[in-house]
Amino acid sequence: MFESRFESGNLRRAIKISETEWIQEHVHNIEKDIGRKIDLKKECVHHIDGIKHNNDISNLFLTTHSYHKKLHQSIFMDTIKELMDKNIVYFHRNANKYTVR
Repeated sequence: MFESRFESGNLRRAIKISETEWIQEHVHNIEKDIGRKIDLKKECVHHIDGIKHNNDISNLFLTTHSYHKKLHQSIFMDTIKELMDKNIVYFHRNANKYTVR
């Protein structure tokens, strides 16, 4: 297994499946569970709890790219609205990002 970190700090894991080929652990786990290769052009794997290195099958959800984007947008916007309403976060215009107060 190979592990590295994204710039965000999230851990990423890959599994060596041949001498020259690696597969992301969450993709490998979902393929093993459903018994087929996923079509990465059409499908992707959503981490239900948002923790990208939690690749337990109970935390993975196979979906389309368009639905995956909708999932993240709805969760993000609902959460941000609630946190902004509670004055916990604000949008920092100079940094172009949401910031905790």
